[in-house]
Amino acid sequence: MDIIPTGGGSLDYNSVSKFYGDQSSHYGGKLHWPGVGGFPYRGDKVPLLTEADYNKCYVAGDANHGTFDLSDQEQSTTYAWIRDRIINGLFRQDYIHREWNAEKQNMIIYLEWTQLYTQMRGQ
Repeated sequence: MDIIPTGGGSLDYNSVSKFYGDQSSHYGGKLHWPGVGGFPYRGDKVPLLTEADYNKCYVAGDANHGTFDLSDQEQSTTYAWIRDRIINGLFRQDYIHREWNAEKQNMIIYLEWTQLYTQMRGQ
């Protein structure tokens, strides 16, 4: 299997299914799996899709950002949670800046990412 780097500097493993059923509060809404088009469906409930409805579905994204001090266990865990979803294709990395603090001997990271999901036009 060839693994080819993609635009955001991440690798595309096409492993969104790794998170099947995940309902973290970080997602900004309830996700329904398997969803449509390879991404989970976000909304109150999954509609019964006709062919016409299926054509109304599209991939949307929510922009997010955060600064993480990796010497802080909680921030490091959150950062790893986000990176796991980036590497496996559920999130997209838009920007990252890493800065080593030599005095404190720790890494500070500013990260921008997009959460991807499907929804239907008109909702």
